[in-house]
Amino acid sequence: MATVRAIAPEETIPLRQTVLYPDRPVEDILLPDDASGMSFGAFLPNIDQPVAVIFLFTQDQAGVSPNSLPAVRIRHFACAPEYQGQGIGRALLEFACSYSREQLNAQIVWCDARMPTVPWYERRGMTTYGEIFQKSGIDHIRMQIQL
Repeated sequence: MATVRAIAPEETIPLRQTVLYPDRPVEDILLPDDASGMSFGAFLPNIDQPVAVIFLFTQDQAGVSPNSLPAVRIRHFACAPEYQGQGIGRALLEFACSYSREQLNAQIVWCDARMPTVPWYERRGMTTYGEIFQKSGIDHIRMQIQL
C-alpha cells in the first residue's frame, strides 16, 4: 500500500501536468501561492516519484460566511491514471482529512471539484454546495466534508 509524506511543491509538477493540465507547459504548473500550502505525495514501494499528490491550504470556506468553521482547502489533487481505482486517491484524501483535523484543527475540508469527479468525492462522504462555475473553461462545483 502507499505511504504518504510531505513533499516539495516542485515534486508535484509532473503529476499535476499529466493529470490536471496536460495542455499547459510545465512552467505554468507551479503557482505562486503553492508555497503557502502543504504538499503531500503518496508513494509505492520501489517508485521514487509520487503516484498521487494533494495540497492543503488553511483557507476560509468559499461561499460561506467569514464566521464559518475552521477550514482547509484541497487543491491540486491528482492520481496517476495507471494507479487510479486502487484506493490510493481515497487513502490520500483520508490522510488529508485526518491531517486537517488533527494538525490544523479544521472542522471542514472543501475543494473546487471538476464536475466529472463529483461522484468520486460523493462516495467518500463529500457533498456539493453552491452553483456550478467555470475555471479555465472547465465546469466545477464546490464540495465539502465536515470532520
